[in-house]
Amino acid sequence: MKKATAILLQNMLARIQNLENQVENVIVNSTMEFRHLSIAIKSLNKTINNLTRPIGKQFCSLLVI
Repeated sequence: MKKATAILLQNMLARIQNLENQVENVIVNSTMEFRHLSIAIKSLNKTINNLTRPIGKQFCSLLVI
């Protein structure tokens, strides 16, 4: 009985450890994906700002340098 209980506990611990690893992988992958999306959004915002900026302001900003 003790041996069977010990084996069951070992199996449960192994499954818990496997789940912990899977959760960690999901968190890491999600964080990296969020970072890539943030970079893409910033780049898109810069592109939109450059396209929608009036021509006069663009020349003024170049002359201020």
